[in-house]
Amino acid sequence: MSERYNPWDESYVAAILETDKTRLPKRIELANAIIASSIEELRQGNGGTLKEQKAIADPISALKILERKRDLARTQAARPNRTRTERNNCVGVSLGTTSRTPSEKANCLI
Repeated sequence: MSERYNPWDESYVAAILETDKTRLPKRIELANAIIASSIEELRQGNGGTLKEQKAIADPISALKILERKRDLARTQAARPNRTRTERNNCVGVSLGTTSRTPSEKANCLI
């Protein structure tokens, strides 16, 4: 691998800069696949230099963070908006300090 260019650079940058939420999963998937291929090439060779290993480790971490943020945003979007009182009531349910009906408890899990 050249120190100036890595085969995964272009797909990695495209994933990081992607703003279209519908295209982001494919961009991340492509970048991860190309990075995995590069890792395999390093393993088949001499394992690469420390600089090459770090050059791959950083994008892997960044893509994982991007995936977690995307998953968190998706989870938050699926939850209904609640008032402060409703959120506070759910805290009591999750701590077991209040008694609620099963349907009230289920609403707190959403």
